[in-house]
Amino acid sequence: MESLDERKQRIKKSIWESFLFSFLFLVFGIVLLLKEVNMMSTFIVALGFFCLLFGGISFIHFFRMEQSIRKYRNDFTQGLILFLFGGIAILKSEELVSMLTFMVGIYLIYKNVKRIEICMFLNDNQEAIWRYLMGLSGIGIFLGLFVILNPFSDIQFTMILGVCILIAEGLTLLQNGAILIKMRKQNEK
Repeated sequence: MESLDERKQRIKKSIWESFLFSFLFLVFGIVLLLKEVNMMSTFIVALGFFCLLFGGISFIHFFRMEQSIRKYRNDFTQGLILFLFGGIAILKSEELVSMLTFMVGIYLIYKNVKRIEICMFLNDNQEAIWRYLMGLSGIGIFLGLFVILNPFSDIQFTMILGVCILIAEGLTLLQNGAILIKMRKQNEK
């Protein structure tokens, strides 16, 4: 079973990964606001290389950890998914552009559900900030559903998708900072 310190280290790693993905998606949100549709394919290819790199790192990390810990970790699954997505993104970038809104919506929902899990693990009922952070995750889930349902025409929706991504990733950066501060305070105790 994973110890408390190991779980906290895994959460810290997840938060730093989230910072990297948030930065990448903030750039993507800005690209969408500028209506550079041709740049979407280039962005998907760049995201593919990024996922290949991250997937490779997850694989290496998985095979370097002790056998007894491996069964409690999802590094292999995460690495495989990232590696496969990276390869597909590089080889089939044009097809992925047409599925972009669905993929972004799923990403926003998954990321915010994962964030709720982290908030519940680090929850200290004496501080109200965790309720706010969970509420921000709820907003992120709503934005993901909004993106998937796509209630507007394609031209308008490109800009709306960009705004949704910027809002969601801004909230993620805020949550990441608050979680890191909270974890630092818990370690000082």
